[in-house]
Amino acid sequence: MRGSAHKIASEVSEFLRSPIAEKPFVRSGASTILNPEATPPTWLSLALVASMPALQRERAAFTERLGHYLSLPTPKKAWALAIGKKKLKPTHILLGDPIECDAKGTPKDLPLALHFLEMMARIGALRGRRRSSSCSTGCRRTWTRPASGTRRGSAGSPRPRARRATTASRWSSRPRPRSGSRWT
Repeated sequence: MRGSAHKIASEVSEFLRSPIAEKPFVRSGASTILNPEATPPTWLSLALVASMPALQRERAAFTERLGHYLSLPTPKKAWALAIGKKKLKPTHILLGDPIECDAKGTPKDLPLALHFLEMMARIGALRGRRRSSSCSTGCRRTWTRPASGTRRGSAGSPRPRARRATTASRWSSRPRPRSGSRWT
């Protein structure tokens, strides 16, 4: 596990240091695709780094670069991932801050925003850094977790639903069980 984590961290670190990180897209016919040489961070690589504090200590410069890269805004242009002759819409690749906000600064996909902010906090990227979007304050204002462990939205707001498969299992729409009880 440790060797795999170092290999993944090395590949992502090489991407973050390369000029491809600034312009990760190339044109292929009429469409824009991700550069085949690019190895950007993914949800899985971010979760791997976030769950290994020893790796974070050993590769402190990498985690700082990763946190800085993920705090930048996501590119606005539509792009695809080329696999052979097919072009697929990527759902697992992170090219910056994936949190989309509405005009009020509230995240459109609150479970995704909470999951992303948790991962960023675990790698230490939220300490003393301004985020590129105003969504982090929208997350705290809209959705709070009291000490009792139950999730409550602001007055009268419905429980948020996950819009992406990335967070659908993590932030279930079902209420969490009380201590000592089981899922039914």
